[in-house]
Amino acid sequence: TGGYTYLKPGQGIYVYDKPEDQNPTQCIHIGGGYWRIANSKKANGDWDFRALADGNGIYANAIYTGKLSDAAGHNQWNLDTGELATRGMTATSITAEGTFACGSKDWYGIELNSIGQLAGYRKGKKVGYIDYSGGMYEVSNPSKVYYGLQLQGGCLRISTPILSVAKTTDTHVTTTHAYNGKHHYISKITSSSDGTITWFQSTTEYINGFCI
Repeated sequence: TGGYTYLKPGQGIYVYDKPEDQNPTQCIHIGGGYWRIANSKKANGDWDFRALADGNGIYANAIYTGKLSDAAGHNQWNLDTGELATRGMTATSITAEGTFACGSKDWYGIELNSIGQLAGYRKGKKVGYIDYSGGMYEVSNPSKVYYGLQLQGGCLRISTPILSVAKTTDTHVTTTHAYNGKHHYISKITSSSDGTITWFQSTTEYINGFCI
């Protein structure tokens, strides 16, 4: 068996790493409806058993293995690297540190690093990020400083039917939506030698307040 096995009537089966009379240091005990293990003894010399299994299930206060996985390999926990991979993860009241990634850096993906920077990747290249390092001050009153978002990227695209703003951080204040439409104006006036004038009209178009 690779060990030293003893069948004791009324008690069960004991398996030791050494003969019983040579002070074994490890013991496995299988009894009626239970299975327990020990690697130390109490002060009185009895084994300090820990339950491994019984009719209700399996118990473990320490598992020595490289990877825990379901039969299909959909959910895995690599205990050597700490990597946890699951399908449909739900987390409540979690506090975590490190870097979180979603998608693929080699194609399209995002990464949230340990300093709160959310970066976007496209085909293996970092194309932009959002963090909280933004800072501004009022020119007329330099002591008035504002801190907030920093948005950096190769380009910025906004696709929305309406965009609204408010000059406050209070989210309960009614905002003003940006203008969408065309503005006609006189862009040029010329005078002729006969005293007449000619004017020229132009049109600018605005989408969500941006002149295009």
